[in-house]
Amino acid sequence: MSLMRRDRTDSGDFYSLVEMAICSFAVLAVVVFIARPGVANASESRERWGEFQWLSPWIETGASYRDPKDGRFSQGSASFGGRWTGWTSESPTNSPSGLIQTGIEAQISIGTRSLVSRPERYAPLSNVERSSDPALVDAFAGVSGNWGRFRFGLIPLAFGLEDGNESERSWLRPLILRRGLIGLRDVGLSYTVSAGGFYSDWYVHNGEGGEDRDREIWMTARWEYRLRTDRVQWRWGASGQVGRTTPDSTHPAGSTASTISELDPDQSSRLRFGGLHMVSDWVIGEGGRGSPTDRRFGFELEAFGGEILQDARTRRLRALRFDLEYEPFLKWGFLFRGEALDPDTQISGDLVHEAGLGLQYYILPGALKRSLRAILMFTKEWSEAPLGATAGATSASSENHRVEFVLRFSPDVPQ
Repeated sequence: MSLMRRDRTDSGDFYSLVEMAICSFAVLAVVVFIARPGVANASESRERWGEFQWLSPWIETGASYRDPKDGRFSQGSASFGGRWTGWTSESPTNSPSGLIQTGIEAQISIGTRSLVSRPERYAPLSNVERSSDPALVDAFAGVSGNWGRFRFGLIPLAFGLEDGNESERSWLRPLILRRGLIGLRDVGLSYTVSAGGFYSDWYVHNGEGGEDRDREIWMTARWEYRLRTDRVQWRWGASGQVGRTTPDSTHPAGSTASTISELDPDQSSRLRFGGLHMVSDWVIGEGGRGSPTDRRFGFELEAFGGEILQDARTRRLRALRFDLEYEPFLKWGFLFRGEALDPDTQISGDLVHEAGLGLQYYILPGALKRSLRAILMFTKEWSEAPLGATAGATSASSENHRVEFVLRFSPDVPQ
């Protein structure tokens, strides 16, 4: 759904964002008002029909420098919204099991377009589209119970370690997300169910993360097993995604096709992606998880692969990432990251490697420390030499160094 199609100045962006916020929350307020029955006892009405709450703001901003002489300040991402939750049968206090029998939810949030993260294979929605443009980030309604949860609308997508919640990200976005291979949100339907540590997420969606121009349907799924105690947690999972594209979305008339896409934008294509992931972290401080003395040691391992089928030929890609995180002090954390991406396994010389070292400083004291943090990341990126090249033939132009500084604020950081 395209929200910003006209040319805009920076002041126009601001007023468009304000206008969008007013309209979004007005719609949500009307829905809540209509849903509330006219009863004399306000507390009884709230107990039966739920309540509205503001979502905590999310802000990520910073600066970066990249060879050669490319330095800039940037607004990475930001969001703010509201959420209404209620129940139709039994409230948590009245239910014998303590669970909501049939829950209802509605959520609307606005923010920067980077939180939607449209895949790069699709042509931009406008000639002036930027990742910092204001956009509708969440707009969905849902119903849940002991049988699972359904959501419909503009919803977060779960694939690998990504589930649309930036607050759960310890460091910076991985390479497959920065290269636009997968999206974070889309318009569609989702179903989530869990039992005994097993979690399953299913999605049917447009695939484009915005206006549906090719009328093709995508399907995404993620399966996980989670083991969690007060001091240790593990996650093992697998993900899959299939879909189609046409030139109506990858290179429509009058648009500019992406220059870093994994496919030929002038041909129809069939795509399928898959991934495996494993995550673990241990509390090594004296206190438990979320306590003022909480310190952690952990790792993330993620493998990704895909296949793009077009009339001209079939292209296969693969990626691998390993993160090692260690917090030796209450206020400081360190990260080592290694990543590799081969955008076409049939072509030599295009394999991209990245090695990074990160430093994280927690600004707030005690249990609130993960709500406000500063991140400094040093990364070296290089490409392999083509087949037949002599040893040491990789030129200096194939190596890049970058430094990134990020300030991140989020009161609702999962523990």
